[in-house]
Amino acid sequence: MRILKKVLCILIILSMLLFSGCKKVETPTEQNDSTEFDTASVNTSLIHGFPSGLWFMLSTAIAESLNRSYSESLIQTLPGESTENLYRLENSSAEFALTHSSSAYGAVNGIGSFEKQFTNLSGICVFYPSAAQLVVKKKVGATSFSDFIENKIPLRISIGVDPSTANTAFSFILAEYGLTVKDLEDWGCKIYLKNMSDSGELFNDGLIDGIFVQAGAPTNAVVQMAINTDMVMLNIDDEIITAMSEKYGYGLATISADDYSFVTEDTPTFVTYTILAAAADTSDETAYKMAKSLHENLDYISTVHGALKRISPEVLVIYPGIPLHPGAEKYYRETGLID
Repeated sequence: MRILKKVLCILIILSMLLFSGCKKVETPTEQNDSTEFDTASVNTSLIHGFPSGLWFMLSTAIAESLNRSYSESLIQTLPGESTENLYRLENSSAEFALTHSSSAYGAVNGIGSFEKQFTNLSGICVFYPSAAQLVVKKKVGATSFSDFIENKIPLRISIGVDPSTANTAFSFILAEYGLTVKDLEDWGCKIYLKNMSDSGELFNDGLIDGIFVQAGAPTNAVVQMAINTDMVMLNIDDEIITAMSEKYGYGLATISADDYSFVTEDTPTFVTYTILAAAADTSDETAYKMAKSLHENLDYISTVHGALKRISPEVLVIYPGIPLHPGAEKYYRETGLID
């Protein structure tokens, strides 16, 4: 009888231990396997561009998308500029910022206008491409960038404000020829550092021969320039386009013959992408929710501006020039957008 009681006691104790052990294992496992963060609203900050420009419109669409997916979210939006925005992310002055993939690539690799490698940058998504375009008056007599360089044509040309994506890209192209802007000036070129709007006015006033832009094609300023002037788009050599991709983080693209009346055939070029970047120290949950809200509201975002009309899930996950934020990567893997 005593032996039976001892056996029963042992069985009871073992049962209690096993039950207790199961409870301890099950709870954290359920938490770790969760593929969704909660549905709480998001309070964050976003730096865009000029208060009246496309990036301002895009920032409004981002805020609206976040609220559609996570009601009562709050985004503090601030004006900025592509390069400056990266410095502010690096210093954790904001959690998100619009910038260009080429600028972000330069920042994390310490090239171009960046003297050191940034360590607090990550990507959320890609929105649209901006193509490199060098357009000049037909009477200049050149058909390619190499013609311009080899024949030392004394162009009067605007290459964008410094710093800007256009200005930086132009300098990279020159570097591939072993040249600088000063070399161009030495053979008679007049270089203007003007934004696209001012460049168009200079062209229409007959003060410059052409412009180099990094913008979506067709670019309205270029379309307007061609109304009363015979224009050509200078081809960029394949070797230069390849170098821009492999050394400086640009994407490859083609300007369609349908984009401009004066372009007679599809023209290869390189592109930088407008991207949403994040400070790497932004929480995984916030980055996840941002990526999710943008993906869920692509139909709405595509209506905000003509540059966004071709946005798609596949465009969102084009390489943004910097590593994806772990939170965004988590969402894209869950939805099958990336492997």
